[in-house]
Amino acid sequence: MNDDDLKKLWQQQPLRVPDLSAAQLISALQSQTGQLRRIVGARDLREVLACAVLMIVFGFFAYHEPAPVARLGHLMVIGSLIFIAGKLIYTRRSTPPAPPGAAVVESLRAELNAVRAQSRLLGSVLWWYILPAMIGLLVGTWGARIDPYSKTFCTLFILPLMCSSTG
Repeated sequence: MNDDDLKKLWQQQPLRVPDLSAAQLISALQSQTGQLRRIVGARDLREVLACAVLMIVFGFFAYHEPAPVARLGHLMVIGSLIFIAGKLIYTRRSTPPAPPGAAVVESLRAELNAVRAQSRLLGSVLWWYILPAMIGLLVGTWGARIDPYSKTFCTLFILPLMCSSTG
């Protein structure tokens, strides 16, 4: 089946009239949107906590690293972690839920804006989430005072991670 066949099949489906009242539909909507916001909030909390832990780890590495280029790489990773945490927090704060007692249309618009914001984040994850940290890791690896075989091995490990996130 191609897209046109699927569209025709979808359009041929009869409309079902729900057996629920308007109040029950609104309650179900609020329940589902609240659950989605809790799931996204829990994910954001885990991500921000992971960023904080990794900032401490890479701060330790940067502090104890004698090679200036490797230290720069570690600082680049820390900068990217700060950016990641900031972007997650900003997106969450810029898409608040509708106030209690808001009209259904207003609630739906607020949820649609939140879902679209999450979709934009996921659509550009390579550019704001993966690429900056990976570049910092590569700079740190190649700036470190270790043998070239270890540097090559680390690079061959990091590059596929970057490439796999694009597809």
